[in-house]
Amino acid sequence: MPKTSLSALLVLTILTLSLIPWVLPGISLPIAAAQQNNTSVTSTNNTSTNNTSSTNFLTYSNSTNGIRIQYPSSWLKEESHNQSSNDIVKFSAPAGAAPASLNIVGGKPAPQSIPLSVYINASIYLLKHAFGNFTLIDSNATTLGGIPAHKMVYTATLPSSGLNLKFMQIFAIKDGKSFVITFGTVPTIFSIYQPTIQKMVDSFAFIPVVTTPVSTTAQGGNKTYTNATDGIALSIPRGWSTQEGQNAANATDLKVVYVYPPIALDPQAAVSVITHKDTQPLSNSSLDGYLRESIMFYRNIIPGFKLVSANTGSKLSNQSAYTLTYTWTSPDTGMMKTLETAMLLNGLGYYIHYNAPIQLFSKFLPEVNQTIGSLIVRPPSH
Repeated sequence: MPKTSLSALLVLTILTLSLIPWVLPGISLPIAAAQQNNTSVTSTNNTSTNNTSSTNFLTYSNSTNGIRIQYPSSWLKEESHNQSSNDIVKFSAPAGAAPASLNIVGGKPAPQSIPLSVYINASIYLLKHAFGNFTLIDSNATTLGGIPAHKMVYTATLPSSGLNLKFMQIFAIKDGKSFVITFGTVPTIFSIYQPTIQKMVDSFAFIPVVTTPVSTTAQGGNKTYTNATDGIALSIPRGWSTQEGQNAANATDLKVVYVYPPIALDPQAAVSVITHKDTQPLSNSSLDGYLRESIMFYRNIIPGFKLVSANTGSKLSNQSAYTLTYTWTSPDTGMMKTLETAMLLNGLGYYIHYNAPIQLFSKFLPEVNQTIGSLIVRPPSH
């Protein structure tokens, strides 16, 4: 093989492999819903839900990734808080409607500094080899948020299920960062959703990026975790790690961030400090009621739940808070002890869960108390 051809093949192979996290996640999302509804989907049950003239649209903004888009108010929004993931946000048709989703990935540096045309060719190559019966219907230049982009429409059979779906993907590179919008549904209703999807795409805009990097504080080298989306900041003990929470689209009790001690100090990997945002607290007016309902809820669902103490005399982010301590039984790690500190603010609940095997609970408690005491909640204004 000539050196020039071999070199081109190597570049294509490397680029194709690097594109996997960017191209494939966006087209795997409609699978579950489509599998559930594929046999009963008709175009008639979507006529009313896709009349854009009568549909209310909400605005989703993400200053971390620098994007804004409008979406139907009845659709489910699932935002990714995993900073290591390429996923940004997914919008899904409401329950009862024919399955469809629009997913946005990207916001991180593109695999290479390459022309958009090469990026598209490598994406098509990847799609052809990843899916059966791949048929490219349309492939043309377009714009996205005022910059050059490329749109592809194609059908493909998912190898895991044999399900045939139709997709539209729009690729763009902005300031050296890749963005991919993917819309997917079953072919028979693709055109029914088209007006709604087109309005969403037309509303897409790039906005200034606001970075909130993890910074080092002066006290003991602790780090400060900041989540601008949820308006939460807290101090992370030195040597401890964080993991962004992953939440279902319809979740109301959101896990914002997990904090873990070094595995050398926790060989069972059983210790965690989890910060939650409760968007629909059972009692949003009374702290005492919030505590009582939490106890009743845990008593019914947690194996071996035993109340140790409960009071409403604490503080969290300078707000009145409750403190709840209880023990319970884990099938994997045995007797566990949990400390929960919670508050109510602007109709939302915020709480920190500290879970540890009962023999390790006191060991990490001083650092955990510092983390709890450092929590600052400033909900963003919309």
